[in-house]
Parts: sequence; structure tokens; C-alpha cells
Amino acid sequence: MQLNLINYVTEEEIKAMPLVDLEVTKSTITNKNSNVRRDAYSAMLKFDRLAHFKLNITNDDFALLHYFSGKQYISDQFTVRAHVRIIETKWPEKDGREAHSSYRIDIYVTEDLRWSFDITKSQFLPVLKMGIKAGSLIAFKPIERLPGKQEKEETAEPAPEEAPVAEAKGKKKKVEEDPLPF
Repeated sequence: MQLNLINYVTEEEIKAMPLVDLEVTKSTITNKNSNVRRDAYSAMLKFDRLAHFKLNITNDDFALLHYFSGKQYISDQFTVRAHVRIIETKWPEKDGREAHSSYRIDIYVTEDLRWSFDITKSQFLPVLKMGIKAGSLIAFKPIERLPGKQEKEETAEPAPEEAPVAEAKGKKKKVEEDPLPF
């Protein structure tokens, strides 16, 4: 099985991902001296009561999430469901470099809303590993990926007969010899 990037996932792969609550928040900050208002948007994936992954989003992402939630009025905080998967890429030892793993989180809400983040050096990864070890986050166990090992095997098809191949080559030459229409 070859793992696709988040931009090329199929419906079956999306349905296989576990669901998580994505809590979206808009906060407005007003500077008292200059009376300038700023809006900040964030979203938090809530895996369980202890494991959370925070991401900063744009105002366009906030608007798309709001439309996706189906609410008629604009609220500063709401929750939508998102599909999430964790991918662990295991790099082998090679040319004096030691073996190591890198981790990625893929978040899929809709076709227009999907994110992918490298979480290898984040503080979220140890919390996730402890939750998996404790048994509360078993559904989010990382999918293991070995670079170069999971490509689909190509099956050798029987070679076509020699005569049709020669005819096809002849047709190609004919197409090349014809002048271009412009």
C-alpha cells in the first residue's frame, strides 16, 4: 500500500482516518492607544482531554470552516469534525547516517480544507506517544512508511506481437512527417 500525500487522498483513505473534533476560535484584540483591532484565528485538534494539536489558520480558512459547519450566524467559536492520520517515515541507516524516523500529521476536513504538518520536533509527539502507550489514543497509532519499500509492484505484461508494433511505429512516422496546420 502506497501512502498518498494529503492532496491526493482517495475517499477510501479518508474514511479510514479516525475523526477528531476541530475547535475553531476567532479572537479580537484591540489596542487601546491606537484603537486598532486585529483578528486572530486558530484551530485546535482535540484528540482526548490531554492531547491537543494547535494550528494557526487564516481568515479564509475560518470562513470555509464556518460555511462547512452549517451555522447560519457567525460565532467566535465552534467545532467541526476532521479526519486525521499520523504517518511515521522510517529512514534506514545509510552512508554513516544513523537510522531515524520523521513524523507527519495530515488533517482533512473537506477538499478545500486540508493541512499537513511535520511534527517530528514538536511537543505534541511525546504526548501522542504516551497516549498510545496508555491505550487512550490507539486509533492514532502512526502508519509506518518505509521509503522505497511500499511502491506497487509492477507486473510484467506479455509482450505484444512484433507485427502490430511495427505498424504502430510506421503510423508515428507518418504523423511526424505531416506539416503542422499553422
